[in-house]
Amino acid sequence: MPAFHGGSTTDAQSVTDLVRAGLSSGGLATTPITVVTDRPASGPYVMILFGGTQSGVGTNFGFAQNTLDCGDGTKSDVGWVSDTVPSLQLVANFAIGAVGFGLGLTATTDTNDCMCGWGNNCQQSGAACTLSTNIAAKADCPNQTTENEVAAFQQAFCQ
Repeated sequence: MPAFHGGSTTDAQSVTDLVRAGLSSGGLATTPITVVTDRPASGPYVMILFGGTQSGVGTNFGFAQNTLDCGDGTKSDVGWVSDTVPSLQLVANFAIGAVGFGLGLTATTDTNDCMCGWGNNCQQSGAACTLSTNIAAKADCPNQTTENEVAAFQQAFCQ
């Protein structure tokens, strides 16, 4: 996989900062989620890869991919975000959404929500995305028509 934005350390640092900001705001302000740029020596952890294109990575999805993990049965997920995402803020939003999808969160239709576009045609607004405590969700997981996205992140990272 090619390096993100041709190896731009400035863009990589900006995305890292935006992801950290997104995961330390709102209902997650007191949740200890550590964002690092090197693979941890041990897990579980969630890894998001940045760089490349849809055809180069071999996916059917244009901007990002992860595997939906209903109930978060697999604790160490690997997601991907493309070089072709139109802004660094959207790169960060898709990274947070990729983590959520790996935790079992499904698509929403709120264009400001981090899960917008994960399994539906929702188009994110471009502003920093948010995670909700009560939002209607695409029922891709059994008995899951509403979701508390904040609680899902807290449960996954506070155990």
